[in-house]
Amino acid sequence: MLKHRTFIFVLSFLLVSIPVVLSAATQRGIVPVPIKDKSGNQVLLYQESHALLVGVSEYTGGWPNLPGVQKDINKVKVALEQKGFHTIEIINPTRVELRDSIENFINQYGQDVDNRLIFYFAGHGYTLKLSYGEEMGYFVPSDAPNPNMDKSGFLATSLNMESIEVYSKQVQSKHALFLFDSCFSGSIFSLSRAIPENISFKTSKPVRQFITAGSANETVPDVSIFNDQFIRALNGEGDLDGNGYLTGVELGEFLQKTVINYSKGSQHPQYGKIRNPNLDKGDFVFSLLNREYIEQSVDSIVREREKLEQDRLNLEEERKRVVALERLKEEKRKLEEEKRRFKEELDQLTRLGKVYAGKNRNNKAQAALEKAIRLNPKDAESHYQLGKLVSGERKWRRAQSLLSIAITLDPRHGAAYYELGVVLLGRGNVDLAKDNFKKALDLEPKNLDYIMGLAMALYEKKDLDSALEMLLPVSRKETNNPKIHIAICKVYTRKGYFTAAMGYCEKALNLKADNFEAMNRLAWLYAKKSTNLQKAFELSNKTLKAFPKRPEYIDTLSEIFYVQGETEKAVEKIKEAIKLMPNNPYYKQQLWKFKNISPNSQP
Repeated sequence: MLKHRTFIFVLSFLLVSIPVVLSAATQRGIVPVPIKDKSGNQVLLYQESHALLVGVSEYTGGWPNLPGVQKDINKVKVALEQKGFHTIEIINPTRVELRDSIENFINQYGQDVDNRLIFYFAGHGYTLKLSYGEEMGYFVPSDAPNPNMDKSGFLATSLNMESIEVYSKQVQSKHALFLFDSCFSGSIFSLSRAIPENISFKTSKPVRQFITAGSANETVPDVSIFNDQFIRALNGEGDLDGNGYLTGVELGEFLQKTVINYSKGSQHPQYGKIRNPNLDKGDFVFSLLNREYIEQSVDSIVREREKLEQDRLNLEEERKRVVALERLKEEKRKLEEEKRRFKEELDQLTRLGKVYAGKNRNNKAQAALEKAIRLNPKDAESHYQLGKLVSGERKWRRAQSLLSIAITLDPRHGAAYYELGVVLLGRGNVDLAKDNFKKALDLEPKNLDYIMGLAMALYEKKDLDSALEMLLPVSRKETNNPKIHIAICKVYTRKGYFTAAMGYCEKALNLKADNFEAMNRLAWLYAKKSTNLQKAFELSNKTLKAFPKRPEYIDTLSEIFYVQGETEKAVEKIKEAIKLMPNNPYYKQQLWKFKNISPNSQP
């Protein structure tokens, strides 16, 4: 049936292989969502909520286009974001792009047990009757041919339901929901007519749920009834028991009833769970609270703390007038409760700052950490996290101040000593940096980062043999750590042992193929040794494609051009590096060399 319209597969993955459209509210999806039973007991906490929205409206293999898909994708995007989901859109993927996208998404988001995941596919579906009598449903990417014209080509480029079952089992997150606004055979899941259960601890069990818009040999119109009813369910109409939550079972029950009704019996949605005893016990849950309510949770805690502080002051005045021992005990209990809640709030803000920093949302991270410091100026961890954040932005002076405060508040904070050493190296104060790295190592002698920090301080002091004495024994134990190999490569490079340096850079690159620092250094070493110049050129181009404005990467390419005798290109490139760092004496020295010394006369 060529008008099988759409499918939805709730799952999370980060798309890296084709262009995506990210939600404008970049913080979406990382606000924890608590799920409570009727008594108010928390039975489930979703740490993050992500949805992948796939729309195929334009086909190249003989399928009719579906102009209504983009509008449906936009509607679902808005509805899910209002429920706290971070959404990712993929438009018109090919078979390879769809496969790679699903796998990358699972690897990025599907490994956290407490995430909830949605994958929404809008496009053609198709059902084939197999030679042994069963039916198989297929998702149709943009480049899949019509099976009536090219069956073997269709089978090679379409995505069958058994592949989706495999993907669903690769997900480590407890809850993943798959909705298919398409009509095809749903053989991978058990049809269900279960009565929706109340929210309970059973809800938190793992589950893979599936809902389709219809059965095999039915058709779905381009103006999707299923899509409209799905959004209505999210907006509250699907909450059959009125408890403020929409479960996967409730959603299936609602869609089955309303879609059959509004399609006048032409569509018969199916719903159920995967045929796997380890993945069919739980239930997916949507909180019907609006996104704005969820985002206000942290601010509401702050306001509540301020109210509790005022209550404490009122109780203090009352204590002066009341001498009864019981009243004093009650005051103490309330103060302890306030202290506990204050600490919870502070911890939540610090954790939120770390989460934002891990997602490269530096402005959000900084705001959360600064708020935590205002609430408790004596909290060492908040000062450390903010110092580490601004250190990454190369704001050395402020980072040094924050990290020094963290150490004063907690003299046994090894990570703060280490990060302060990094800052001092950045400011050129190598001796003080070395002292702080040593203090960090005194607290945690086996910490790999601290060892490398001290080694890099020795490197800057040009005490290269001492640096190697620290790094080489570690490299023999940490054979799979690319950072150690890169550090040794840097030391050998400065010693002039280019062949040894190349060996360690190659090890680092073999361990982590997208290690751009290792790529750049190896390309530079190849150029200096006048060997593997084609490989050097390829590595250099990869680094510049990823970071076109990094002057050290531009310098490497200029050196390669120079060694190859292309001095005009070398001069042009090194001028780009000088434009980015006008005061760098090395780049100016390179420019003079390119203009005045023939590469053939180099030693």
